[in-house]
Parts: sequence; structure tokens; C-alpha cells
Amino acid sequence: MFNLDADTDGVQNALSALQNKLGNIAMERAWMEAAQTGAAKAESGISPYPPVSGKPLPNLYPRQVEAKKSYIKMVQGTRVRVEPGETYMSKFKSKKAQGGFFYYLGKKDIRIPYRRTGTLGKSITSRVRRTANAVFIDVGTNVPYAPLVIGKERQAAYHRGNWTPLQDDIENNIAPIRDTIVKSLVDYLRKST
Repeated sequence: MFNLDADTDGVQNALSALQNKLGNIAMERAWMEAAQTGAAKAESGISPYPPVSGKPLPNLYPRQVEAKKSYIKMVQGTRVRVEPGETYMSKFKSKKAQGGFFYYLGKKDIRIPYRRTGTLGKSITSRVRRTANAVFIDVGTNVPYAPLVIGKERQAAYHRGNWTPLQDDIENNIAPIRDTIVKSLVDYLRKST
């Protein structure tokens, strides 16, 4: 949530004068129009898709060997004995997740190598909403995996440093967004007086 102080270059005084002259409806219309231009500016400041990183998924999850007896496996050309219950690192959190991956890979629901669809980028939108005493601009997406890719708090380690969190894009563009809103309000004032 970001607050924009509209009291720049006397805009607040001019807005009060407009409200006194034209009433609450004109004031609401001015704010809604300004917020729409601010929303468009916010969307235009979102980072483009980064290049495909090509880095392999890291082995993040500790798992335990589920075999009932020890066995030998080859690791980089060397024979290694694996004991039951031994802990190892895996790309998959569980046997169920691993099985699900290979199941969907077999059904061709997952492609290797992964090809981007652009769904995340196309899903980022803005909306303007108002309450009794405020106008809000919401910028976001309803794609379920978005917090793992462009979320600031929940961004997956794999995407850090490659994808810019959406909140950072908005924070980095707050001044141009504010300036766009103020300019729109000033333009509305000029048209209305």
C-alpha cells in the first residue's frame, strides 16, 4: 500500500476550490480520471520479462532414502553405497511431488525445456476503486504462482535476481506515478475552470 500526497504545487488548494465551485461530483470525477492515468502509468513501469536464466533447479529439499535395504548407485562415474533412511538433497519436496512431475511430463502437460507462455505478464492489470473518502489504485495479478515469481515476500530463490518483484517496480516508479496523477488533476482543473 502506498500513499500519494496530492498536496504538490498547491494542487490540494486548487482541488478544494474546484470542490467548492463544482461540488463533490466534479471532485470525484477528477480523482477517478487522475487515478486512471496513474494506473496506466503504474502498469507501464512494470519490468519486462527477463531473459531465460537457464540455470538448473537447485537441490533444496532434504529427503530420506525409502529403500528397505542398501543399494549401489553411480554418482559421476563412481559407485556409491546408499543406505536406507539416509538423507539426501532433492529438487522435489516429496515422493508425491516427484511422481506428479513425471506423471504430468508423461501426459505432455509439462514441457522440457520449459517454454514461456507470457501468461504472468498478460495477467498484470490495474483497477481504480474508491471508498467514501479515498481513491485507490490496485496493481496485481490473479495468477496463483505469481507470488513465487514476482512477489517480494514469497519469491522463490530460483527467481531472485532474475525477476523484479512487482512491489519494487511500483516503489521505483512512485514519483512518476504521483506526477502523472497530479498532472491529470491540474489538467482537469484547467478544463473545468
